[in-house]
Amino acid sequence: MPTFKKGDTLVCVASGAGYAGELTEGKEYTALQDSSHFAGGEETVRVLSDTGCSFGYRVRRFVPRTLITPAPAPAPAPAAPELALRFDNGKPEMMYVDMFPDALAGVCRTLEYGTKRTRSPYPKFNWCKGAPYSQLYNCARRHMLAFWNGQDLDKDALADGFEISNLDFAIGNLMRLRQQIADGRTDLDDRGYRQKAPQQEQEQERK
Repeated sequence: MPTFKKGDTLVCVASGAGYAGELTEGKEYTALQDSSHFAGGEETVRVLSDTGCSFGYRVRRFVPRTLITPAPAPAPAPAAPELALRFDNGKPEMMYVDMFPDALAGVCRTLEYGTKRTRSPYPKFNWCKGAPYSQLYNCARRHMLAFWNGQDLDKDALADGFEISNLDFAIGNLMRLRQQIADGRTDLDDRGYRQKAPQQEQEQERK
């Protein structure tokens, strides 16, 4: 039996009921007598209860706090590494582009096919010269219409041994068109509304 003195702190290791109420496991109580009291075979120890009264509980329900090994302190979290400064607020997160690998690869295949097709192959990077907006738009619409009518693969590319989706050609044309707009190629902007604008101005002047 562990020894303790009057006034020592005892820790409850087994909850249970007594005249003073419920014992709570892990809670601390004050011993009102020392362990020498048990030399005669006494099985209960008087402790100060939550109610402020002294009552006896089975001594086996307690262990002196000095005998309880404290839990090891948690290891400190590793310090976060110092990161390089990057002033890129407001810039696009280009990682999202990589979420569409098949679509991107498909567009690349359309450009590759252009240089290898049997009928009138294009010079490499020919598309960099630019094309009228209407030409790119019409080409994209034709490929989208073919896809929507059940033609998954472009028939011209298929005849040359290339399995390329009509959607890949449509996306490629729209990407070229979008890039031309970003590059400020207004000299290639032949959209219909631009042709109507001068006529409308002349009609307003006549009125």
